[in-house]
Amino acid sequence: MSGTEDSAQKAQWTFWLNDTDSSGALSDEALARFGEALHAVLDSTSPAHAGFQEWDWRDAWLVIGHYYAEKTINPQQMQNAITAARNAFNSTFGMFGFAIVLPPEPKPHVTHKICVNDEYTNDKTKQVCQ
Repeated sequence: MSGTEDSAQKAQWTFWLNDTDSSGALSDEALARFGEALHAVLDSTSPAHAGFQEWDWRDAWLVIGHYYAEKTINPQQMQNAITAARNAFNSTFGMFGFAIVLPPEPKPHVTHKICVNDEYTNDKTKQVCQ
C-alpha cells in the first residue's frame, strides 16, 4: 500500500473518531487522498506509461505522444485499469467494510451456430457445429 493510501486510511479513522454521526460514511479527505493514490495506480496501467517511461511535461513531443497513447487504450487495458482501481479501493477501504463488488459478467447469449462438414470423414451429411 502506498503512503497516500495509508494516509487515506488514517484520514478515515480520524473522521470516524472525531465525528460520531459519521459512521457508515467515507470522509471527503480520505477520498481526496485516495484519489491522489489512484492517479498513480491508473497511470501504471496506461499505455502512455508502459515500462515506467519518464515523463517531462516541458517536452512538447512527449506531451503529444502521451495524449495519443492515452487515447488508444484497448479493451484489455481498460479492464486492467478497472481491476487495478477496484483492488486499490478495496485494499484501502475494505478494512472499513467498504468494498466494490460487482456481479459476475453475464454469459454470452448464443443466437447462431456455425456448422461445417465433418473434415475427418468428408461426409457431407455429417456436420460439426459450434
